[in-house]
Formats: sequence, C-alpha cells, structure tokens
Amino acid sequence: LYATCSTPLRTGRVAVGGGHSLYYELHGKACGVPALFLHGGPGAGCAQRHAGFFDPAYYQTVLFDQRGCGRSTPKGCLDENDTVRLVEDCETLRTHLGFDRWGIVLGGSWGVTLALAYAAAFPRHVGALVLRAVCLMRLREIDWVFGDNGGARRMMPAGWAAFRAVQEKYTSLPTPTSKSKAGIEESKHSLSLEVLSWYASALASDGELRSEAATGWHRWEMSVFGQASQLPPLVDGPADTRVWKWEPEEARWVNGKGAELDTAEVRHALCEGFEPRVTAALASRLLHHKVAAVGMVAASKFAANMRTSTVERRPETQPNSKAQQDSGMQKGTLPNGATGGNKARGERNTLDNLRSAAKVGAPSGWVPAQAVLTAHYSVHAAFMGGVSAGDASREQMHGMRITTSSAGAGAGAGAAAAAADDGGAIDTAAVRQFSLLEAVPLFRHIPCVAVQGGNDLVCPPVTAYELHSAWPEMQLCVVHGAGHSMYDSGLQAAVIQATDSFRDVNHMPEA
Repeated sequence: LYATCSTPLRTGRVAVGGGHSLYYELHGKACGVPALFLHGGPGAGCAQRHAGFFDPAYYQTVLFDQRGCGRSTPKGCLDENDTVRLVEDCETLRTHLGFDRWGIVLGGSWGVTLALAYAAAFPRHVGALVLRAVCLMRLREIDWVFGDNGGARRMMPAGWAAFRAVQEKYTSLPTPTSKSKAGIEESKHSLSLEVLSWYASALASDGELRSEAATGWHRWEMSVFGQASQLPPLVDGPADTRVWKWEPEEARWVNGKGAELDTAEVRHALCEGFEPRVTAALASRLLHHKVAAVGMVAASKFAANMRTSTVERRPETQPNSKAQQDSGMQKGTLPNGATGGNKARGERNTLDNLRSAAKVGAPSGWVPAQAVLTAHYSVHAAFMGGVSAGDASREQMHGMRITTSSAGAGAGAGAAAAAADDGGAIDTAAVRQFSLLEAVPLFRHIPCVAVQGGNDLVCPPVTAYELHSAWPEMQLCVVHGAGHSMYDSGLQAAVIQATDSFRDVNHMPEA
C-alpha cells in the first residue's frame, strides 16, 4: 500500500436526509484527481489505510462511511437506507466537495454493487472504475452465502450448523415481520432463505437476541471469509502462471507469463469447476489438520510424561482458541474498517467488540452495524429485486433501469442516464427491479479493471466471469490463491496496479 498521512487533508460531515449524516475524509494530493473509495459490507465502514490503494502524488482520495455505519450517524439505522439513497449519497458528496466528476471509483465486494449502480445512474460523473471481489447482489449470490442450500453451506456444513443453531434456539419466537421478508418472498419457490430472514429480523431487534444473532452472524461470515485466504491455489503451476488476465484489445485470456489460455478451460475453472475444487481443497485441509492434531496430542502426552517424571505436575491450561490468538486487533466502535479475518491484514476493527458481546452481552447502546446492514440489504436483495437476464424478457428488462422521474421507467438507457446526469431524482421503483448485468450498456464506455480472488468464497469468481461476459470491454484479472480480503498480497498488488494504470488517463491540475 502507498503510505498515508495520519492527518487527513480534510474531514467533514454532510447531511443527506432522513436524519442521516455521513462522515468523510480526504487524503493524498490537495489538487489531485478525485478518487472515491466505496467500502464493502454493507456496513463495513472506511479506515485510513484504504487511501493507500491510491498514489497520493496523483489522487485526492475520498473515504466515507455509508449510511448507518462507521462514523456516520445514526449508527445501524435502517430507515431510508437502501441502494437508491446510497447512490444519491455518492452524488451529493461529489457536489458537496465541488468535483466535476470522480476521476476513478474503487469499490470492493458490496462496494462493487454500489459503484456500478452509481455508474449506471451518473455515467458522465465517473472517469474510470476499479472493482475488487465482484458482487452484484443477485439473489443467487445471496443464496450462495446465506441460503439453506447455498454453496457455502454445502462446503462448510459444520459452520452452517452453528450458524443455524442460533436461529433454532429461538424457534419459539414469532416469525420475521413481513417487512423483513418482503425482499425474498417471491424467491422462496427456488431459494431457501429462512435463516437469513430470521437473522435480519433478530438483528433489527434489541438486547440479548441482537447480541447473540450478531455473534452467530459474524462467526459464519468469518468462517467463510477466513477459509478463502487459507486455501492453496485451486490451479497448479508457478505463481506467475496463476494470474489470469482477460485482454479486451486482443479478446483473449493470458496468464502472468503472457501465454494464451483456453477460454473453455478458464470458464470451467471459474464457474462450474469452482465448487468441486474448493470442496476437494477443504477436505484435504481438514484431513491434514486431523493428522496434525493426532500428532500434537501424542507429542503433548509424551511431553507431559517427561515432565511428571522429574517435577510435580501442574494443572494444564487449555491453549487459547484461534480467535483468541488473533484478537490483538484494534478496538473501536463498530464497524470502522473493513471486515475482519485471521488472514486479512489490516481488516481488524470489528472482532473485539463482537467477542466482548459474546462473553458479557452487548453493552448499552451497542449496535452491530455491519451485521445489521448486511442482513438488511441481503434480505431485500439490495433493493434491486435480484432479477437476472434469464428471469425476464429483454423487453421487460428495458423497463427496469435505474431511471429518473423525468425520463420515466420505460425510457431507454441513454435517456435515463442523460436525465440522471442532468440532476433528476432516481426512480426508487425502477431500481428495485434493477439488474446490473442488464445495465451494462449504461456504463460500457467507462474504462474498468476488475480484480478477483480465485479462492474467494464470499464472492465466487463465477460472478466476475458473468460480468466479463456481459462486458467484454472490461479488463479482468483473476489472482488464484487470493481470497476475499483486499489485503491478500496478490489481490492488493493487482488493485494498486489498476489504480496506477489510470493515472495517465486522468488530467490532474498542478497544485
């Protein structure tokens, strides 16, 4: 990462309606090209080191905490908190800071969804896009992580059982409210998201229920998140051959050495072949750990026998859990910083509070904002309906654009984009039935680099591949061996390389 100054160029707040006040800070060069960082979650919040993905000699980087999280207030508030309003917040912040446009927008995970939604609504205000861990918040992506029959549950049944056990403990409680179920009601014929629906309701409650639900939620997220960075690369070969790139100009896939790759093999590895490879790697890792554990027990017994033969035996203390060993993380009000994880260096601002809550109960006023907001957006499919191209005809989808009141819901993509750029209000009803894959024509012209971890279990690479298929002009870099964390070394380097690559295409006035 680039070095960042501990004192920002500027900090401030901007009121955005509904009682929400957004915290923001600026880093880098005072007259540099405006760069917007969109954090994940939803609800993860920003940290100073996120500015390190941008060259401070070229960019003026803007970090802000989205509604309800980080230093924005009120913490954990769900009122008037949806994708449409977050898109409007990005535009409000741009005009508040006096920028003609964002020279570059970097979004990670959920931030990818928000970045693309913003680019669809205000394409002339985005100079370039960098996407890390591609997420489009479609129902099947939500089902992958939180579905009763999702891919994560299939690959990690023990972790899922613990996640579901929290819900089962409270089976006597009333079922989730109709409001929390609204976003998934129509999907129940094909997806089973009852556990997600229960968690969304529980996390929106108060007291012990919220605390226990937040702990269960976080443990499940971290079990999925953490495994990704600990797995070996899912493809063989030297390190430089495990970076795959799509070159739009040449319309071909190449590895890090420039050797051309077979498109069918790339597709298989990133799509239908992904889950079987991960399942096999997890099984191998579990077997390895079991063998290691047997050896450690034998060694421990041998050492204990040696000690008792010469000294008085002392009561043995159990070693700390893996979570306790890794708890040397910054304490702070949830959820400043990105999602935590044992292997995610720097993503370390949420774990201590959750562990404390698990031990002694949530302190008065404590709000697990990231869990609350992630559940809120997930149960409502990010308020975009989760409609995919296969669920509706092309004619129907043309009426499901992010559009403006002046353009009308049935207007073409170009008219909607022009009206949005002219300052029209976004039509909430339209965005709730909005598909980002179908919206590609709105932002196809914007230069974009997407960076994807080949081991990402939170946002599997199939989503990145499908975005690439719909948007072949986009550069796509797949780093095998990297997981979901933006700090996985290969992923971090690729993101910085991408932001660096846009320095020459953005005009930067001299200070």
